[in-house]
Amino acid sequence: MRLCPVCAGSSRLHATYCAERIRLLLAEDFGEAPPACVSLADYEMLECERCTLVFADPMRPGDVPFYEWVSSFPAYHAESRWEWGAMHHMLEQRKSVQLLELGCGDGRFLASLADLKHVEATGIDVSDASIARARALGLKARLAAINDIFGSNERFDMIVMTHVLEHVESPLFVIESCKRLLHHGGEIMFSVPYSPTSREYLRSDIMNLPPHHLTRWNMASLRCLAEVSKLKFSYGMRKPKPLLNRAVRHTIEAIGGREKAGHLQRLAIVLSHPGLFLRAVRLHGAREKVDGRRAADEILVRLQS
Repeated sequence: MRLCPVCAGSSRLHATYCAERIRLLLAEDFGEAPPACVSLADYEMLECERCTLVFADPMRPGDVPFYEWVSSFPAYHAESRWEWGAMHHMLEQRKSVQLLELGCGDGRFLASLADLKHVEATGIDVSDASIARARALGLKARLAAINDIFGSNERFDMIVMTHVLEHVESPLFVIESCKRLLHHGGEIMFSVPYSPTSREYLRSDIMNLPPHHLTRWNMASLRCLAEVSKLKFSYGMRKPKPLLNRAVRHTIEAIGGREKAGHLQRLAIVLSHPGLFLRAVRLHGAREKVDGRRAADEILVRLQS
């Protein structure tokens, strides 16, 4: 078995996903099958016996046609993220900050910092179209891969990534390389899905699996990443959705109902499927707890030098 990409611990088989199953899950999620030009592979998901990170074997990300296809769907791009607000609030407390965002996309997070005049924010991304949109907004963004910036002499007070680390083949290399780009006392902030997400209590979430996501993170694996990188670990997590709300959504989706059903429709579905609803309550009620409450579906990590 392949060694863990974070702590080099031994691993055991967690699950398998053949290329055909991945294609079917993508078709189910997006309502259409990926085009023939999208190359898909067979994957094993391995779990580290030491830090519990779940990771793909091979660590092969989606190809260009794959990302061109998934990014063509409007729902793929987040209009806003909880962690953007959390980072904005933290930056309000700082003085002068030189910030770099890795994987800035079309600059929505960078744009949210426009009122913070003490923050000099730069973004990089590998998408020509995304960088063009960011520049059209007057943002400081340039076309570059993560590895390109690691070879530069630039230094920053803060490096941020929102839902990027789970896509990369070598997460430890990325964090350690970011560390070398920090000024003394600088920090890295990144968000990742907290796996399994609540959606995955019902069915496999292909968007939290390869080729889209190569790693699946929890508290143990994130703390281990900080320890191996010799960085101070802290985190933020928003208040999770109430248990009953999760159970209702689970019940409605399990019977193929519409998630956006009205209150009366939702109540009728729950009342007509009491056994399914109670099983959903038990299932989500047993979700891992972080600081005494059920884990939310994403986590914002701070690693300080």
